[in-house]
Amino acid sequence: MSLDAAACAPAIASLGDEAAEPAPAPMSEAELSALMCSRICHDLISPVGAVGNGVELMQEIAPEMTEELGLIGDSARAAAAALEFHRIAFGAAAPGERIAVQRLRRIVEERFARDRARIEWRAGQSETEAGRAAARLLFDMLLVAVGALPRGGRITVTAEFAPGGAASLAVTAEGGPTRLPENARAWLDGAPAPRPAPAEVHYPLTRINALACGARLSHEASAESLALRAEVPAESSPAG
Repeated sequence: MSLDAAACAPAIASLGDEAAEPAPAPMSEAELSALMCSRICHDLISPVGAVGNGVELMQEIAPEMTEELGLIGDSARAAAAALEFHRIAFGAAAPGERIAVQRLRRIVEERFARDRARIEWRAGQSETEAGRAAARLLFDMLLVAVGALPRGGRITVTAEFAPGGAASLAVTAEGGPTRLPENARAWLDGAPAPRPAPAEVHYPLTRINALACGARLSHEASAESLALRAEVPAESSPAG
């Protein structure tokens, strides 16, 4: 009994298709940039923290240099706080990744401890967890609000986090004259606008990260206040 090669070809191709794994989705520039940011922050946090620990040891050995070492220690702590904040605000957010709300609050308080604006944290219960994507969007919104109060004021952070990564986020800035870059609204809305300067990157990034997690982002601004809101849906279950 002989087999016809031409007749067997479709069956062989079918078996190959079933055995082949689906190709991964191509990585976007935003995703690659987020991974780079995560890597840079991860590599820098430990040595910066070591500088702070070394300063504390030197203060015990050389108490006559307390003032000078105190300045170095304050700068090291500020740098570590900024790196930890930016790792979440600008870094990667893998599906299913969670972060404790208590940790988010600590990071925010340490990052803006020296800022003119006062942060009021009303985001969830300390024992709850937030989806990493929702936390990233919340931090991006917070950067927009802080930048809107160059002379200081009050920023209120309100959030409710639900299982599955869903969240309701709100950040308001008030108590002082608000100021936004000329193209801020266009960047937040995704309208055509010039490229942002490095200090303005969080405006378009807020929209990009909102779209990445399927969130509905809205904003209202006046001469005295700014309000940003986002509704983050639950994460989709991976296809089986």
